[in-house]
Amino acid sequence: MSIEITTWLTAFNALQATAMESRGFIELETGEAIRWPRTSGHDVVAIAVVLDPYVRAQAHRFGGAAIGRRWRAVLDDLERFALPDPRAEFAENRAFWTATLPAICAYLSVEGAPLPPPWVWDAVRAVLSDALTFRNVGKDSPFRAFDVKTWDDLFMAQWRFLVDARGSDDLAPEPGMTGTKRKTPRTSNADVIALADYWSKKFADVKEVFGHKDAMARWKRALADIDAIARKGDPATLYPKNNAFWRDL
Repeated sequence: MSIEITTWLTAFNALQATAMESRGFIELETGEAIRWPRTSGHDVVAIAVVLDPYVRAQAHRFGGAAIGRRWRAVLDDLERFALPDPRAEFAENRAFWTATLPAICAYLSVEGAPLPPPWVWDAVRAVLSDALTFRNVGKDSPFRAFDVKTWDDLFMAQWRFLVDARGSDDLAPEPGMTGTKRKTPRTSNADVIALADYWSKKFADVKEVFGHKDAMARWKRALADIDAIARKGDPATLYPKNNAFWRDL
């Protein structure tokens, strides 16, 4: 997709369109659709390299301090998530594409900041269009390795594998649970221990964003049940709280 870049706002639109076309995107249906590209750390670093001097140049202007703080948070995210594994899907894509990048481009536009020359935008869009293979996030999964690229995909792969391997029950939500009736794997005590240990390590590395506190409180309650029941029971016995565990996971 070709969009002529004449302002900072068209720059954002062009980068987002290129990234969505080449990387795909995630979309949430929340009354108003929210979507963002599945860019890699390498992609976001390329964008940041272009924007950095322009953001810094505006730091002394009205509103620049707030934008500067937001930009430093982006740089911290790049150091934490992008640089260790540049070809992996960037962990903070949603915040970068739906909040930070549009806000920064809008600010630069309002302030009349000069645009980089056209060849710079061509170079960034070339990076975003380059063939990319995300790392396999399921390579260390318990039970078996899964050839998947996102954590959502890994959860579904594990769920399907255990439904096939262990069988399943169609379980309605119990009091205090949300959602509808779901097909739930008939996982054993040993199964849920393996899953809990695996996902706890992954959760320990995530950034604390909105909703993190409630999610972790829910997960800690699930772990408390596993400690009290699964770890003290027969490894081969059906875990009695599968309905809650799979909803929490």
